[in-house]
Amino acid sequence: MSSKDSTRKTTKKELTAPKPLKKKGFPIGAKRALQDSELARQKKAMHAPKKKPSRAAKLLLAGTLAAGIAAAPLGAEARAPELVDVSAPPSYVIAPPLEDASSTESISYILSLLKAETDRYTKSSKLNIFEVPLSQGKLRMNVDQMHRTILFTVSQGAQRRSFELSFSELHIINPEIRIKDQGETLVLRLLDSRSGRQARITILKSDVAPENMLIRVFDESADLVAARQAFQSLNSFPEPVTDPKKTESRVFMEALKVAENLLVSQTQNLEFSSSSAEDRRTAFERTVDTFISLYSTMGGKAVDALSAEMKEMSREERGKLLEFAIPRLTALMMRPFAAWQGSLGGLDRLLSSPDFSVEALREFAWHNNLHQEYNFLLKSLKERLSS
Repeated sequence: MSSKDSTRKTTKKELTAPKPLKKKGFPIGAKRALQDSELARQKKAMHAPKKKPSRAAKLLLAGTLAAGIAAAPLGAEARAPELVDVSAPPSYVIAPPLEDASSTESISYILSLLKAETDRYTKSSKLNIFEVPLSQGKLRMNVDQMHRTILFTVSQGAQRRSFELSFSELHIINPEIRIKDQGETLVLRLLDSRSGRQARITILKSDVAPENMLIRVFDESADLVAARQAFQSLNSFPEPVTDPKKTESRVFMEALKVAENLLVSQTQNLEFSSSSAEDRRTAFERTVDTFISLYSTMGGKAVDALSAEMKEMSREERGKLLEFAIPRLTALMMRPFAAWQGSLGGLDRLLSSPDFSVEALREFAWHNNLHQEYNFLLKSLKERLSS
């Protein structure tokens, strides 16, 4: 996994209402993918304390935190856990970071990557209890999702000590847990896939104590949020207005169902936001590029299904089907390009409108710099279905 911090900071606005990244051109390989599409090939052959800690404790915690920053300047450092005055066990609150930091790793990617290792330390998945062996003794961690606390218990022979950390201030509501043993340290991650926030707690295995912990909080970058939105949007189709009583509507919807089933089956295990050193595209760019290719294959299947039905139709029925299906299939295959340009919502509203027409689609394409894609797809579909 990459440990490099994103150069772009995530803001609250981006977390709640992210917008697709805007660029003048299409993603790398998009035009080539369009030209090499199935249709083209067919044509060409993650507070204040109730009691403040002592000055000595403050200095100790601050010194530990500063050392941690110097050692690993990644992400937004959560302020040092502060002691809350309660009986046993000692309880600390993790204050939120002073500034935002973003991560180029998606939560879904981290969850998948560390699942097998975390399963080895899981004592109770229902109660979120995990146990990790230390050089002398063992460490038990009990994550209470309802109260948003983590109870740490260190057992070394007959000796046993505990303390509690509260992460209630970090806005991590529904955390999933992942653990990674890094030799001298242990990394505990709290990952909230709904908010896109994660807290990463690095624990010194030779001395498990709050003052020895380094805590970082990240939000998924705006790029990852945009990639997820594009993935979710492009993985399903809007509902065109049809009349099931008419043959052309029925045949078109049956062909569309075949294409959609194929699309969903191909994206079930798709990881849209993992990165690699050799791939310079952003997560959003990779997602759109992937769907351009998938939609090409999907479009070819829809064409095949329509062609098979047309064989049993009269000339008049074929004419009505072509007039109805071609512009709607063109609009559907334009969706990845519209997502790239930031106009997918407008295209879907048009496609679901009872006033949909070739003229309205052409006007939309011109106003959103999609006229080349529109012309290519429309021409290719006409040639393929009319042959």
